[in-house]
Amino acid sequence: PLIDQATYIVTIDVEVTTATVIWDGAVAITEGEIFTFVPSNNASASYEVNRTTDIGALDQAATDGGFTYNASDAWYADFGSFLLEDINGIENQDWTQENAHA
Repeated sequence: PLIDQATYIVTIDVEVTTATVIWDGAVAITEGEIFTFVPSNNASASYEVNRTTDIGALDQAATDGGFTYNASDAWYADFGSFLLEDINGIENQDWTQENAHA
């Protein structure tokens, strides 16, 4: 859809000056498109996820950009969301620890 016809828009521009860029690009996601997500901690589970979610956009970026990510469903029953474990093998910090930057 055209941006002037969108119901909701979130635009985030980030400039990282002290880190290695894994991928820099844009993705096109379509409202109503669903993809199957299999969590890294539970290979026997699968979820039908809307592409317009944060993990849907990340999944599309990983596909387009040729990088990997892993996310767990350990909290799905309680919070209805996935926990990002790593991107391209770079582990997410444990956010429960003081000064974590997950």
